[in-house]
Amino acid sequence: MNGTMAMGYDPDDDFGDLEETYDRRRNVLVRTVALFVLLAFGATYAGINLTSFLRNRSDAVPTEALADPRGFKFLSMDPGTNQPVRYDPCTPIHYVINPTDAPRGGLEDIHEAVRLTAVASGLRFSFDGQVDEPLLSGQRDPVQEARYGPRWAPILIGWIPFDSNIFEVDGVGVAGSAIERNRDGRLVYVTGSIILNGADQLDNGFRPGKTWGKVALHELGHVLGLDHVADPAQVMHPSLVSSPAVWGVGDLAGLRLLGPDSGCLSVPEVP
Repeated sequence: MNGTMAMGYDPDDDFGDLEETYDRRRNVLVRTVALFVLLAFGATYAGINLTSFLRNRSDAVPTEALADPRGFKFLSMDPGTNQPVRYDPCTPIHYVINPTDAPRGGLEDIHEAVRLTAVASGLRFSFDGQVDEPLLSGQRDPVQEARYGPRWAPILIGWIPFDSNIFEVDGVGVAGSAIERNRDGRLVYVTGSIILNGADQLDNGFRPGKTWGKVALHELGHVLGLDHVADPAQVMHPSLVSSPAVWGVGDLAGLRLLGPDSGCLSVPEVP
């Protein structure tokens, strides 16, 4: 299984260049930024080393996408089809929330961000409740039958106290999804995680300013398969600018291509 983590924002607009390395010993695609690994933002999006989070089978290795002139960029491409890796848009995407260390109003911001993302993409989401599954307790198992039943685990969203092993100095969050190959040979996302820095103090909601709402949208974009773009008018810009938390034109174009407009996919079988 492959994991791709993405980076977030830097409210201080202080980011290094995005670099990508492929660890062939572990078959893991790891993206890092000067101040953060794959998911950087907050003061910056702190990143996480994918080798401790999501792994991939050796035959499920995506390639990097190029920036699209319409204003978006995908995180991963299926080398067999040259199409973006995505979740099956005809199956609800399940998610759970670990409320431990959540800021006041944080859960409401997550739910609203999910709603806005569903409207923008055409994807369907299903909330499976609050859980006590720890975030980053080593490598997350994509199938946890004792906790979630014989299925792919739902996307896990939650907060943890600042941890220098996960976040850079001003890191706000990390996120990414795991990839499996389906019966048609396509690479498909099957589950993911969003880990937010509970020590960071942002405003609630989606109004102008540096808010948890915008952070949640950005991280959801990464989980679904969007990468950073240079345009500050897009939510997927790597800096948390003080604009309203609404999907930009480029964001919307990318999200639609990750949704049902691009057709259904068969969900990989659970091992």
